[in-house]
Amino acid sequence: MTENFSPEDVVMLGLEQTNNIPEATDKIYVEPETVAVVLRVISNRDDLMKLESERPSAANVTKGVHLAFRPSSKDIMVLTNKLPGLEIVQTPKSYRSSISSAMQIYLENIQIALIEGDVWGHRKDINEWADVKILKSKYDAAVSKFAKQ
Repeated sequence: MTENFSPEDVVMLGLEQTNNIPEATDKIYVEPETVAVVLRVISNRDDLMKLESERPSAANVTKGVHLAFRPSSKDIMVLTNKLPGLEIVQTPKSYRSSISSAMQIYLENIQIALIEGDVWGHRKDINEWADVKILKSKYDAAVSKFAKQ
């Protein structure tokens, strides 16, 4: 391919052959291990109030929700009463910091893991459920607290 170009053109156009073999000191990026979780997306308080109460023995019990609004203490109480089989509540990082410590302790006491995360680009008008990937280390740390009890 370089036979029609002068040596100066080959260098200028970057056509010279190189052996770009990575050295042992180059860092290799390894993607972190994740856990796929299906969460019901609750966009606002109206969606929360419209939720129908579930029986804990039902086969399709909601195991996790993503709250896309800033929940009050009352909202968390309503959520846990309507969804008794709940195991995971995910909120954006900025919203999690506004959840009172009393509510965080309450969720821990009833063995519901509170996890930070976002559901970017999810269209709730198409599907109220979202497939979310959570870092395995964060998932294990949140859920393992309740595994031995």
